[in-house]
Amino acid sequence: GTTVWNLPELLPAVWQTLLLAGLGAALTTVAAVPMAWLSIRAPGKLQRWVEGANYLAGALPGIVVALSLVTITVRVARPLYQTVFTVMLAYALMFLPRALVSLRAGIAQAPKELEQAARSLGRSPLQAMWQITMRLAAPGAASGYAMVFLAITTELTATLLLAPNGTQTLATAFWAYSSEIDYTSAAPHALLMVLLSLPLTWLLHRQSQRSAGR
Repeated sequence: GTTVWNLPELLPAVWQTLLLAGLGAALTTVAAVPMAWLSIRAPGKLQRWVEGANYLAGALPGIVVALSLVTITVRVARPLYQTVFTVMLAYALMFLPRALVSLRAGIAQAPKELEQAARSLGRSPLQAMWQITMRLAAPGAASGYAMVFLAITTELTATLLLAPNGTQTLATAFWAYSSEIDYTSAAPHALLMVLLSLPLTWLLHRQSQRSAGR
């Protein structure tokens, strides 16, 4: 019934979920750009080692990444414990491979000759990459952003251990009610997570259709 739709609790949870997922997806996608560009334009042993390290970190369970960051921040950088910076770092470590795969595909479809032509016309290497390659790779970047956003929306472990005190996302609220076997109160949070995923799921579907039609 309508009594389980506690808006004073649901609305802040939706807002914090959107804020963390949006910011985390943006930072993770931006962090993946240099590695994706190097993997296509200048592959080498060092680049493969760095890329492999990211895939290895992404394959680890979230609890391992979260506890590692808890240990580091408590022992070495105590002011960073339970801050937005630390939880963003955890998201990047766990979900960067999702953005990296999509960006690699997008950059691979951008001809290297266009970048060289831009540099011959006076653009710096960074300007050529940003103004030419990244514009053509924008659909891949959008797909990577969408996949990371969806992953963060339902992420639980790192958010519980690393987010600032008072943070409550839809996933953490759903977990709290489920652990108390209060499935009726947990249901609206689950439904809202599904609804939040629909627009980006549609974007990924459209992108896959366009890629299949080429």
